[in-house]
Amino acid sequence: MSQGSSASGIVRPRVFVSSTIRDLEDLRGALRFWLESAGYDVQLSEYNDFDRRPEADTFETCFANVASSDYYILIVGRERGSWYKQDERITVTRQEFRVANQAARTRSLGILVFVREEVAAALKQWQDDGCPPSESSVLADPAFTDEFLGEVKKLDEGSLASRWIYGFRDFRDIIDALRVLLGLPTDIERRLLQANLLNEILINLSLVATKTKRGTIFPDHWWVGSVREGIIMPHLDLDRPIGLTAEQIARLGLITLYRPERLRREAVTEALKRGLYLQIDPQTGEVEPTEAHKALQALEDDIVSLVSLRKSELANEARLEFLMLARRANTGQLGTRTLVDTGKLTLILLLHDRMEDVFNGLAQFARWILGVADSPTIARRPPSPVVSISEQIEAERVTVDHLTQALTEGVRPFGEKLTPEMQDLAVEAIVKQLRARIPLDVMPDEALAEFVREKLEDLIVPPSTGHCDDASIEGAGSHDGIS
Repeated sequence: MSQGSSASGIVRPRVFVSSTIRDLEDLRGALRFWLESAGYDVQLSEYNDFDRRPEADTFETCFANVASSDYYILIVGRERGSWYKQDERITVTRQEFRVANQAARTRSLGILVFVREEVAAALKQWQDDGCPPSESSVLADPAFTDEFLGEVKKLDEGSLASRWIYGFRDFRDIIDALRVLLGLPTDIERRLLQANLLNEILINLSLVATKTKRGTIFPDHWWVGSVREGIIMPHLDLDRPIGLTAEQIARLGLITLYRPERLRREAVTEALKRGLYLQIDPQTGEVEPTEAHKALQALEDDIVSLVSLRKSELANEARLEFLMLARRANTGQLGTRTLVDTGKLTLILLLHDRMEDVFNGLAQFARWILGVADSPTIARRPPSPVVSISEQIEAERVTVDHLTQALTEGVRPFGEKLTPEMQDLAVEAIVKQLRARIPLDVMPDEALAEFVREKLEDLIVPPSTGHCDDASIEGAGSHDGIS
């Protein structure tokens, strides 16, 4: 494949469009736009980004670009075009075709030929009229066009090219032919994005794994796995150190050697930015994230989290301490059990957990792209090694779904409406406020609660899984009828 590249660095197939310019300039421009939108690197000599070596003349540059292309599209119109060698009746366009034909003898090069229908009709009329030595009303040089098309239609037996000759009336005919007859994929940018993503994932996997002498591949965090599973932290008590064995400390010290800053995520970010795994609901027209999009977003989040954690000052302090402890453990300088700082141990365990998430995420996504896994999703580690903190983080996590519902339904703080959960808290808070003003014998608690609930009914939205806290109902008693 020729080395055309997009702004994102993705290598794209190269297409050379060959034709006269004066009568086909608009069509060439439209064709360039369409092909580039489909993911091709398009070569047109009248544009500034045409590859041109400073030491080469214009003609030779054209021919070099033809020879290096993956597809050669010839469009035959009314004009003859500029001469390349007038005494031999060879125009620039004709020579470009000959270069493409020659290149197709040694490699696969698609030669695609389009002839304007009115040109073909005028040429047939010219032949029926006895081939008069003069211009026709349509063709500038009928004799040359007839001779040139005769050469084009004669397929070289030594050529590897797939030769198509197709008549066209307008731009749409050319596009339909390229899409249907030749099978040129219109989703090539998508395919290249995915190929680039897979390549980056495989490179990242190679950076976080080691191959043994027997050829077995192990992720770097595996050496800590058995030790990690034996350390359970239900609560975080920074004032109380945790006792670890020398073996546990020695294994945990391996985490200090890990270098996640080498990980790449340019292709991951590009795939997310371009919506590679987004889809459109045919019923509603809404853009929706697929399972793959969510998994890729989680992978990017994990990589960012791991790199940021590794660079943090606190994590560096923890790494240095465990590195020194591990050296002492490996030389037999530690006792049966050693007390370690709880906070620093938590950071070391968190580094391990994020390493495991990143590796598993990379491996599973690669397996999914390669077609050997049904899903790109993995079971990720909890956000914290400390059980109680993980539960708190999960309870307070604001998801995209939560935000979308809150924004569209106008739920506080993005509006005045309440979820059923918020309503329960609001009723309880307002009843407490009103009880000081309304005696119990006038209105019992249940009746007062029902009264408040009815007043809040218009503010209720459908059931939500969104998170709310006491701040969500602050001031709820100021609504009409209950202030």
